[in-house]
Amino acid sequence: MQQAKPTTLPMVKCPAGERLYTAGRNGAEDLYEQPFRSFDATYSFYPTENLILKVKLMNLLDEAITIERDGVLVFEEKPGMAISASAKYDFLVFYWGGLKESPGSILPQILFPYG
Repeated sequence: MQQAKPTTLPMVKCPAGERLYTAGRNGAEDLYEQPFRSFDATYSFYPTENLILKVKLMNLLDEAITIERDGVLVFEEKPGMAISASAKYDFLVFYWGGLKESPGSILPQILFPYG
């Protein structure tokens, strides 16, 4: 029987409160970026000990970024939802001291083999 491959699916809600966007001057009121609630998810799959595959989904609620001055909408932008995918492979590196597992890059072991 084949062993199940480990996976993770963290979901993150990142609320940002009202933030000062631009300070008012010459009698004008301040501009404030209104709360933006981002809901993101990352799916990670580990098919082998050395390989990690990830898919990231960002802004799943499709929230808009809004900026207001004294309660009046001045600017609104919908960045939309985004998706990204990545793959990482850790491999073994031979250097003067023998074999050592490298976290993704061979360059540090070549430049600093004893570090």
